[in-house]
Amino acid sequence: MNDLVISYPTWLTIVGVSLVILEFVVFGFSTLFLLFIALGCFVTALILYVGILEPALLPISISVGIFSLLATALLWKPMRKFQNSQQSPEIQPNAFAGVKFRLSADLAANAGVTDVVTQRYSGIEWDLELFDEHEELIVAGTEVEVKRAAVGKLYVVRTS
Repeated sequence: MNDLVISYPTWLTIVGVSLVILEFVVFGFSTLFLLFIALGCFVTALILYVGILEPALLPISISVGIFSLLATALLWKPMRKFQNSQQSPEIQPNAFAGVKFRLSADLAANAGVTDVVTQRYSGIEWDLELFDEHEELIVAGTEVEVKRAAVGKLYVVRTS
């Protein structure tokens, strides 16, 4: 029967790892709440393993709470900065960079809403725009290269 009993540090480590996996897989590090609780579990497990803390439910719960709050206070700003440093969903600079194709219609710099040139690529109709603001017109049949992609748009230049 004693083989089935797992120690408190082991349980806390299992709970901490589970919370980190849940935070990563389900929430994609968007909440950080579970990550801070997991850090509290890891520190408490370490303290229990060393023997500093009494292996009882109340001191363990208080310790997890205190270390979770401490982790939140210390890591909140750096983790928020990490979250906000991600690439904007509007701009995907290397998603289709380097793709070459021939234009099916003339592409002008000041094309209006009705003069939008589209290109079907990878199963999607993309609106084409000139990448170089100094370029005025690229005629139909000219080979172009994608320099940048945004949501629904490909920015192209004439190939040399």
